[in-house]
Amino acid sequence: MSRYADLDDGEVLWRRVHEDHYEDGRVTSAAFKGFDMSVDRAKLQEDRAATLKHGVGVAQFTAAEARRHDQQPVAAPNPGEPAHALVRGHKSKGISRAFARLARFIPRDEFVP
Repeated sequence: MSRYADLDDGEVLWRRVHEDHYEDGRVTSAAFKGFDMSVDRAKLQEDRAATLKHGVGVAQFTAAEARRHDQQPVAAPNPGEPAHALVRGHKSKGISRAFARLARFIPRDEFVP
């Protein structure tokens, strides 16, 4: 049996966004790289501060939005990280730019009081 399980279309995903990938009030395409792009499943991420440990916010999008760009969002829990997931697939410049346009940026201060 595969370690990965497909996610429902409506599932909300969070991609950590480092300050280097946030310019002029928007997330840059540089935040969306890698064949196996690491994300958190919002509904399972109980410690939201942990999601932002190394960044200034998250880019939020749904599994359906990822699929529209030929990506496969899958659950990929790790020990101690049940919310971990991957967005699998080749991310051309065009796909990275599409993610940057569609993702909603949520700053750290909306998560951490």
